[in-house]
Amino acid sequence: MMARRPDPARRYLPALMLLAATIAPVEAQAPDPADGAGFSEARGDLLARAEAGAPDAQRRLADLLRDGRAGEQDFARAALWYERAARQGDAPAQNALGRLYVEGLGVERDAEAAVDWLRRAAEAGDPAHQHDYGLALENGLGGAGREDAAAQWYRRAADRGHAPAQTSLGVLYLEGRGVERDAARARALFRRAAEAGDARAQNNLGLVYARGAGVERDYEAAARWFAAAAEQGLAQAMTNLGVLRANGFGVELDEAEAAELYRAGAQAESARLSVLLDRIGLPAGARLAAPADEPGALGRDRRAAELGDPVAQFAMGYRFSHAIGVRRDAGEAARWFRAAAENGSRDAGFNLGLMYARGEGVPQSYVEAYRWLNFAAAGEVPGAAEVRDVLVERMSRGQRAEIRERAGPVGP
Repeated sequence: MMARRPDPARRYLPALMLLAATIAPVEAQAPDPADGAGFSEARGDLLARAEAGAPDAQRRLADLLRDGRAGEQDFARAALWYERAARQGDAPAQNALGRLYVEGLGVERDAEAAVDWLRRAAEAGDPAHQHDYGLALENGLGGAGREDAAAQWYRRAADRGHAPAQTSLGVLYLEGRGVERDAARARALFRRAAEAGDARAQNNLGLVYARGAGVERDYEAAARWFAAAAEQGLAQAMTNLGVLRANGFGVELDEAEAAELYRAGAQAESARLSVLLDRIGLPAGARLAAPADEPGALGRDRRAAELGDPVAQFAMGYRFSHAIGVRRDAGEAARWFRAAAENGSRDAGFNLGLMYARGEGVPQSYVEAYRWLNFAAAGEVPGAAEVRDVLVERMSRGQRAEIRERAGPVGP
């Protein structure tokens, strides 16, 4: 069966998506060689060296605590050891500590501290750390939204062969953000990274060929690159390849296979979203503390909340979501988070958006989740933009259209 001759006027292109990047979430690492037989003895030696002030031992001990390979996972103790090593100039520890501050793991979320530690690590010269700092700048972490500076850090890492940085720099060139728009340069960067195996670059290079961005449109090349990224499990690439397959562009038309690609892409993205939502939970807030569980505290919070204090309203929402002094009640939690958000609390908006994404205490709605997460992201609540963008990738075309039509301003 011959591939259908492509019609450039077809309106399928909006379904194809470019992939930018966010700072990678903190995840457990591969097992340490010390695991298994003799691990306790090795860990004891590591602890002794860490307590004696050796920064490499302090960082390795923090890695074990972060990943749960020294007993129970303990982000708070990991953060303490990372900080000890970081203050001695250990760049991997500085980067790891910055990422904990991004997510509020073991420490209160603090965008300014995150940016500071990520910068220190980047200045030491590791291209992966330079890329992370560039992401912080590009995404405006801590009010540091400087795409021109992000491009400079991406370039430093890209020049040393760091494929993710090549991809991120390519996105800036393709969209003309922080640099002059240059589709040819974007394509060259995507190709270098794609040939090195970067799935995001493979997807983006496929998109360049599908759209004819600075190059003659070539659906067959687009399909090859989408397929390469899809084989690595990239959800958006599966969807993009499905779009081509459904239209017979560059590949044989096969609606059944297209449907399977859509299903696989949605399943992969759903798993990613579930992991992300489980990891974040319902945080106490970027600038707030969890409410006290002590005599009289509940009454004080309730009285202040009923008088319209958004901090107290947030505290009541947090109490009901975490059963602090009250029985857990997701509906009441959502009610108080909404009240606080409508009074201007971006942190409450974040939690309300998370509840809509899960269907917890409110009817499940990606559109409502998007609205509140967007409100939180505008206030630079760490994690809000990341979850919002993952939600967009999960949405149907109709849901995205609904956002454009009705996801107007929220909050006060």
